[in-house]
Parts: sequence; structure tokens; C-alpha cells
Amino acid sequence: MRVLMAALQELPEEVSNDPLDLNPSMADIRADFFNSEASTQAGYGLTELGAVAVPALIEAVSTSDAPLIRSRAIDVLGDIGPAAAAALPMLVNTLTNEEHVDPRRR
Repeated sequence: MRVLMAALQELPEEVSNDPLDLNPSMADIRADFFNSEASTQAGYGLTELGAVAVPALIEAVSTSDAPLIRSRAIDVLGDIGPAAAAALPMLVNTLTNEEHVDPRRR
């Protein structure tokens, strides 16, 4: 699980931690989000783990300074589905208090 979480949080060096700091279009921001093959594959692996991965994903959303990492973790929680019900309070908090659009959108 630690390896998958580390890979999920991998950001390409050329990508800002803040999607609002990027000058390109939203299409480019979305492309950057999925540029990391390791991150994409880690997301699939965490989804397959299901409820076991939920606490680590909640922690990633709650503690990461990087909006892209928060977005990736929220995306995986959504893919896990009902087994991620423990994340609902954190997701509601994120929806109401997150300052960046992408984590809120996910």
C-alpha cells in the first residue's frame, strides 16, 4: 500500500503543485493530471484494494499541500465507490472548504 500511495502522489517535475498556477488551458491541466503512468497505475491498484486503501486516501486528501494529489486521491475514492463510505465526511468538508476547483470537481 505504501508503494501505491507514493506512486499515486508522484508529480511530473514540470508540473506545478497548484493547478491554478498553470498558464495553459484546462485541457492541458487535465492532461498533466494523467501524465504520470505510475500515478495512473497506482490509482488502479488502490481502487482494487478497495476499503483497505480508504484511510490512506483520506489522509492524502487531508494532509497534502498539492491540489493535484488531493484530486488524485479523491478520484480513487470515487472509483472505490460505496466501500469508501468512511470518506464521506472528509469529502463533504473538501467540497465546502477546498479553495481549488479540481479537488472540488472530483
